[in-house]
Amino acid sequence: FLCSVWEAVMLSTPVSHIELLVEQNNAAGIIMQHLRQNVERPISAILTLNTIAHTVGAAGAGAEATAIFGSEFFGIISAVLTLLILVFSEIIPKTIGAVYAKQLTPFTAYSLRVLLFVFAPAVYAFEFITRAMRPSEDAPTVTRSELQVMARISAQEGGIQE
Repeated sequence: FLCSVWEAVMLSTPVSHIELLVEQNNAAGIIMQHLRQNVERPISAILTLNTIAHTVGAAGAGAEATAIFGSEFFGIISAVLTLLILVFSEIIPKTIGAVYAKQLTPFTAYSLRVLLFVFAPAVYAFEFITRAMRPSEDAPTVTRSELQVMARISAQEGGIQE
């Protein structure tokens, strides 16, 4: 659950919100800005924990359910567990993280800092692997065209008054 919330908040929090927090000298904003500058690090930590949790949880729950209901229900048990995992550890938490990204930014920033410390060896190993996938030059965060579209949307939503 928590991994999906973290992932959604990491990827959904607007850069403008993070920058506003940084301008206000907000510690969570500063941490989040740092996390987003090298986004593959927190994503690697999140996915490492998520994969461990899903693997151990599914194996344990599947074994226990098979012991209780018998191996003839293994297929049904697997299907039900898959559906439950999908809904309660992916869809619902990612929706929460995306919808409440701004409100969850402080919690996410502080807790991901701890997670990165705990999973530092794995994160460094995965960072080495993913480094080849990064472009040699960083693209601009917001292009001129995107800024024009954001201004138009903000005006349509009443965020900018003429």
